Amino acid sequence: MGSIKFKIHPLFYLWLLFEVAVGNVFTFIVYTLTALVHEMGHSFEASKRGYALNQMLLTPFGAVVTGDADFDFKDQIRIALGGPLVNLVVGALLVCAWWCFPETYAYTEIMATANFSMAIVNLLPCYPLDGGRILFSLLVKKVKEGRAFLVCKILGVGFSAIVFAFFILTLEGGANYSVLLFSIFMFFGAISSKKENRYIKIYTGVSIRKLRRGVRYNKVAIEKSATIKMLVSVLDTSAVNEVVVFSNGEIIKVLDQKAIESLLEKAVYREKLSKYL
Repeated sequence: MGSIKFKIHPLFYLWLLFEVAVGNVFTFIVYTLTALVHEMGHSFEASKRGYALNQMLLTPFGAVVTGDADFDFKDQIRIALGGPLVNLVVGALLVCAWWCFPETYAYTEIMATANFSMAIVNLLPCYPLDGGRILFSLLVKKVKEGRAFLVCKILGVGFSAIVFAFFILTLEGGANYSVLLFSIFMFFGAISSKKENRYIKIYTGVSIRKLRRGVRYNKVAIEKSATIKMLVSVLDTSAVNEVVVFSNGEIIKVLDQKAIESLLEKAVYREKLSKYL
């Protein structure tokens, strides 16, 4: 599996400076941890469905995950929902704890607020938020991919304008700069040319260093009518793999480690294995 690149959005640093200046360092730490919990939800769903994250971009409003390969749009929806759902579960558990242990409210109220707000914000239907990726995946069933992406962009710009207008309206009562940062984040995310809804496929690769220590040899059998996604799900990324391909109960091909890697580098996830044999 390729390594995941970890990047920090420039607005994250700006948010850090602001919170330090106003003395809200604890709030910053809580929301950062909440963003990481959000990312864990995405990572868990991605790995469960045979995908790997290519890049994680940490922002004040969650983690944006990217990649550069084809994928199943149903899986995309489930992966996008993974982050907000984890936040909702954590928030709900904290609320339940208040009923059993009321004294914990004073210490955990900010954590519950952070998780609920992270989930709600990320479900907004605009890029690069999870809601935007979900909307895109639903739209491509009805319209062409380019048009679906354009709709998401327009919605993103529209939402950013609404949020910025809200910031202006609240200036008299005390500026909320988190709202301003969010509007900026949404605007630049919407006009970005990148499609932030991509994940990379997992493909195997065992280094010489690992082979010197010894690794497992994973031999699996699969029908040629299976999809590439099914093939990936039975591979062991920490082992040397061999795939025996069957057709109507008869062996038609045996793929060694090198052949598997070569196949997966050019394969499309939702297509059948037989296309590449």
